[in-house]
Amino acid sequence: MTNNRSIERHFSRAADVYHQQARVQQQAAEQLAAEVAKLGLAPRRVLDIGCGTGFLTRQMLSQFPTAEVVALDLSPGMIEVARQQLPASPLIEFVVSDALQFQSEQPFDLIVSSSTMQWLQPFDRLFTKLRTLLAPGGHVCSSIMLHGTLGELHTLRSELFPSLAPLQTLPLSEAILDGLDVGGFRILHRASYQECEWYDTPRAALRSMREQGFTGGPLSTGPRPLTRGELTQVLVHYEQRFKNGTGLVPVSFHYGLYLATLVG
Repeated sequence: MTNNRSIERHFSRAADVYHQQARVQQQAAEQLAAEVAKLGLAPRRVLDIGCGTGFLTRQMLSQFPTAEVVALDLSPGMIEVARQQLPASPLIEFVVSDALQFQSEQPFDLIVSSSTMQWLQPFDRLFTKLRTLLAPGGHVCSSIMLHGTLGELHTLRSELFPSLAPLQTLPLSEAILDGLDVGGFRILHRASYQECEWYDTPRAALRSMREQGFTGGPLSTGPRPLTRGELTQVLVHYEQRFKNGTGLVPVSFHYGLYLATLVG
């Protein structure tokens, strides 16, 4: 994972408040779990990549009460909150690891992930890796944040400070589909969603982004951090351009669901 130390650090710092703030991520996990339920699977082993504070892990434990569930996250802080939030069970194992380095002696029948795989680009490498963790005929089911998420902030940064654009962009759906194809997967279901959260001020919106871990890693970090003065310019333009008639400012989210099965 590119710059994984930065990502781990930011999400560990965000862990204590993430569980309360990440409303869209919780919704994405619930929508993904509902689609997984429609597949009628009966997995013996499930891997939840980027489990965070356990939104999707909880759903998997409920849907598959006899399955072994491995909840994996790069952030020790997130894992600790997940341990506190989830019911104690001998069937769940918590693992702190980079997903791209993770190894397992036994294969998984189902790999799930919610609001995480955008951090694991390029997707051809990711899905080729996941193939090695799956049993024959296994499934990968994920929700992934797409281009357009935090669109207001990214638009202003690119306009005001084009030389300081993030080192990596959120993916288009086509990149995910291409990665699944390279990895040897066949799509069973896909869908996309757009949501918006509203805040009293741009500063409150930015605080929420930080509390959700969005301000670390290559998806938000440019060649150097914005100075205090540059950040003030962003906040001023954010309010001027995006404030609605009731005085609130938006933070947009765009995410996709991808349910796929291993071919061959």
